[in-house]
Parts: sequence; C-alpha cells; structure tokens
Amino acid sequence: MKKNIILLLCIFLIIYVAEKIFSKEVVLIQSNDIFLEYNIENDLSIFWELPQSLMQVNTINMFIEYEIITINNNKYGMFLSMLDRSRNRIRPEDIIKPLVRAYPENPKYLRGKITKYYNDWAEKEEWIFNIDISNIQVIIFGNEMKPGIFKRFVGQWVPETISLDEGQYFKKNAYYLISSYEDINKAIERKKYIEMITGSEYKLNLVSYAIFKVEKDTSIINNENGDLNLNSGGLKLDEIRIREIIISGNNNDGFTLFVTPESTNIFIVKEGSNPRSNY
Repeated sequence: MKKNIILLLCIFLIIYVAEKIFSKEVVLIQSNDIFLEYNIENDLSIFWELPQSLMQVNTINMFIEYEIITINNNKYGMFLSMLDRSRNRIRPEDIIKPLVRAYPENPKYLRGKITKYYNDWAEKEEWIFNIDISNIQVIIFGNEMKPGIFKRFVGQWVPETISLDEGQYFKKNAYYLISSYEDINKAIERKKYIEMITGSEYKLNLVSYAIFKVEKDTSIINNENGDLNLNSGGLKLDEIRIREIIISGNNNDGFTLFVTPESTNIFIVKEGSNPRSNY
C-alpha cells in the first residue's frame, strides 16, 4: 500500500512538472556536457555516479530523462524521473523496451539529460551525458508466442493473471514485452473529448507497453496480490500482443537480445471477480 502511494505521488509530480514545462516556453539559460563514471552490469543494468560538479547542487526541481540514440540518430524515449542521488541505476527493463522498439536500428548510445528548473519553471539549466551501448544488438529469433487469457482486476487494466495458450510457458529469467493497441475509432473519440475539455491539441498514442521479468518457469503469471512490476503507466485493452526477450552475453563480449516476433494472435481479455487488494 505504502509503495503504491509513493508511486502515485511520483506520477502526479511528474505530470505536474510536464504541465508546467509544456504550458509555457522555458528559457534555457545554460547547457553543460558532462562525463559520468558508469558501469554496465552483466544483467544489462547500468550504474552511474554524478560528477563532483553536481554533487553539491540542490536536487529540488531537478529531473532526469533518458533516450536511446540509434546509429541513424533517431531517438527512442525511455523515461522521466526525479533526480535522486540514491537511485543512480537504470534497470534492464528500462533499456530493453526502447531497444526492441528501435529495431532494426542498432543503438549508438544512451543519452541522459539532467534538468534543473528555476523561477517558477520559467528557466532551466541542463547537464547532458552519454553512455555507450553500441555493444548491444537485437536479433529477432524463434517463433511467435501464443497468447492465452489476460484477466484483469475489476475496473482496472492491471492483470490479475496472464496465461499463454496451451503447451506454452513463461521461462525463468526471460523478459516479456506486452504491446497493447487501442481501437482507432475509440482513440479519435477520446482525442475529441480531451481537446474539447482542455482547448489544446492532444496527440494520439495508440500503443502502450509493459514489460516484466519472470523468476521461474511457470504456465501462468499470478498477480493476485497486485504487486507485479509491469513498468507501465497503463495498457489499452483492445489488442494485447506479447513477445519474449532473452539476454545473452556480457559487457566485455557484448550483449545480444534474442526477441521473438510480436505475436499475431492477441490475448483474450476477461475481467476478474476481484478488486486489486493493495491498490
């Protein structure tokens, strides 16, 4: 319960910041290129340290965002969060999702941008750093998975259980990327409604993603306690597809992500009988 409350507060704060940023022009007063000490672990997580020049800066109103830059200089967003000196880690889940979305482009580097806002969000200062991830490649490999049933908690998108079609199972230490697609007609109606309420143009986002890791071989993902970390702000439930990702290699020899093709078939979505117990 406490973890969910903290997560909701973080989400609300980030939404508040985004509204502040995009509701008016923010003046960039200075941009700084910095070098970070970082280490890529064999599980693909990245640990980094702030340079001394930033260690004494007050972190209030400071945020960090990441994006993956490919060899073709295209950008694939990762996430935005509050800057916290005690959480200088990028998890494998955070990297895998944009890497798979970027395929068939190969990654060149991960760019991080630390931003501090001043004077009621009217001005900002930036610190930009790059982390070399060119030793990671994505290979589409294997057969499509066969989705089963996506049973959600009453009135929510969060799954209570996720199962595959008969004869398939979730594998230990594998990651699973869920892609959910919203019906275009429903999305257009939602766009019209939001624009009518806000008076501002609303950009459609028809696809949402979730990703999770499996700790043991299992035929069903049981989330009855509601504590499965899906690394997602929400899923559309019209068409839900899935793919499997297995990480091979290490930082010395390079990493390969073996990714199955996105499933052609979609999950059958059912509403469960239970509310989310720790929500």
